[in-house]
Amino acid sequence: MDDALLVAIVGIVGTLAGTVTGPFVAERMRRTSHRAELVWDRRITAYADLLRVGARAVDNAREWAVFPDADLEESDPDELNRLFSQIRVIARSDVHDKAMAFFSAVQGFNTHLVRVRMGQKDQQAPMAAAADAARDTYKQMEAAIRKEVRRSTDA
Repeated sequence: MDDALLVAIVGIVGTLAGTVTGPFVAERMRRTSHRAELVWDRRITAYADLLRVGARAVDNAREWAVFPDADLEESDPDELNRLFSQIRVIARSDVHDKAMAFFSAVQGFNTHLVRVRMGQKDQQAPMAAAADAARDTYKQMEAAIRKEVRRSTDA
């Protein structure tokens, strides 16, 4: 077979393959990009909710550390469960780890708060320390979220 004929056949086959597979590859790339955008939108919404609920929890903890019997608006348990589930599924590992540390700190504070309200006044100082721990872990979580958002918008 002549080399020129072989090159011509390979060129025709390549052109046909590109013409047939090109649209499929482009559509697949578009769908992948669209899915990534949807995940990012959900992640941003979950992070915003997490920061809002977290700020309320920290404010409440700091207030209750001083006035344990203060009547403050608490987060809805169903909302918290929904938010925790979203964070477990959709958050990147660094944010997830910081969020779990924050949730743990808030639970620790709540344990002290219940004890103080039950009359165990010796829990007052540990409760104040737990409120500070909740604030500190909230700030770490917020920094991790900001870092991720900056990294994603720079890319």
